[in-house]
Amino acid sequence: MNNFNPSIKSLCDYLRIPMVYTVFSEQEGRNNIDESTFAERLLEQLRAQADSAHESKVARLQKAAKLRWPHAVLSDIQSSDKPPVRISKLKELAQCQWIEDFRHIIISGPTGAGKTHLACALGQEALLQEYTVQYYHYPVLIRDLKIAEKAGDDSLEKLRRKLSKVRVLLIDDWGIQPLNPQERHLLFELIEIRDQSSSLIITSQYAPSDWYDAFGDRTVADSTLDRIVPYAIALNWDCESYRDKRGRQLSGKGGGKND
Repeated sequence: MNNFNPSIKSLCDYLRIPMVYTVFSEQEGRNNIDESTFAERLLEQLRAQADSAHESKVARLQKAAKLRWPHAVLSDIQSSDKPPVRISKLKELAQCQWIEDFRHIIISGPTGAGKTHLACALGQEALLQEYTVQYYHYPVLIRDLKIAEKAGDDSLEKLRRKLSKVRVLLIDDWGIQPLNPQERHLLFELIEIRDQSSSLIITSQYAPSDWYDAFGDRTVADSTLDRIVPYAIALNWDCESYRDKRGRQLSGKGGGKND
């Protein structure tokens, strides 16, 4: 900035606060009728810049999260008929205090019930509050850990560091496949690294008491689940399959020819 006589616009550009200049320009045109104080006008400009920065950051976080249902929102669930969990409970979770407390959410229920949609909606609430979120389908997470270990050259350590920095790791379809000794060790190490420093959202067709079968080793299962279940908020999402409901709706619209 030496030997530089900047204008307000160039300063805003240099400081990367373009919204401040946008609001300033708008206010310039109403100076004669605007009775607000300088502090009030400055506050308006700064609020506009803060909103712009927040929206940009959330957009970046949403892109990086790679949610399976990136447009899922809790209002979709709140407007549905008789959700299996109280709306007041979902609104409480939307405040994200559970993330501050390094707790987890376990959503269990039958296939097609909408567990992933709910998980993504809760992930979206976390993103809106500027927490980092990462979606992983359970088999893909196990695969990526194995690939990183096989690659060598500190690839596994790099992946672990990356995932350890994510505040909310969303693991979809937990326990959908049995684990061999290598896989359960890799999963345990990941959970251990994140223990007491981050949160999980887990969806599963099985209740936590049934997860032992997928591990195939009671000792490793105990060590892993002891770092999750005692700190988890359990949501039993046992409701009618969305796919079955949608199938009936489509049949009612166009199935008459085969009746």
